[in-house]
Amino acid sequence: MKKLILLSALYGVFFGINTMKAQDADTRKSFLTTGVSISIPKEHSITVYGGVSTSPEHTQIAMVMPNIKINKHISFMPLYVFLKSPQAHSKEAKEHQINAMLTFSLPLDKQNKWILQNRNTYLHRFIVGGEDFDFYRGRLGIVHRAKIFDKPVNFFAHDEIFIDLKKGDFARNRVYLGADIKLFNWLNPQFFYIYQSHKNHTSPNNHLFIVAAIIPLGNHGFFGAKK
Repeated sequence: MKKLILLSALYGVFFGINTMKAQDADTRKSFLTTGVSISIPKEHSITVYGGVSTSPEHTQIAMVMPNIKINKHISFMPLYVFLKSPQAHSKEAKEHQINAMLTFSLPLDKQNKWILQNRNTYLHRFIVGGEDFDFYRGRLGIVHRAKIFDKPVNFFAHDEIFIDLKKGDFARNRVYLGADIKLFNWLNPQFFYIYQSHKNHTSPNNHLFIVAAIIPLGNHGFFGAKK
């Protein structure tokens, strides 16, 4: 049974990685993704995602996201993203992203049900055959921990600004609403809605949706003890 769970989890990830079709990371598409999370001692973790956009050209994406817990209030997350997308005349656009994220979390009550979060990110985009970009991303938001039918749920609302470091200017803004649910011991669904607006008014504002299915391998005895 363990082998079946592991193989099905990895198939979901590597199908997304090996058959991806990405885009410019100024994302204007909604995605369906799957992935696995691996627990590391001292409350650290690594999550690997693979996914495809719901748009007709089927832009695809892969992400590797370690989460390093420095202490109960601070975490560091180095994130790698790869995107690949078909373009006109059968050409493909490819992009690599490197993110360095530092998140500060401040509980607003004694039960830790309401948490104020501030995340500061450096983003570097390598566009194959194109220009490189550097951004600062500043995000502020609220996380609410709750239970629905005895299932732990985290609701969140964030606002994020993008500053173009080469131009020294505001580039875009994103508003995030979403939730992640510990639905089963073997599955944690995640749901995101993103409203994205641009400084360049020739670019339309976007409504984006992301649905992710995460399989926590540690809950099955892989790479750590069962919880």
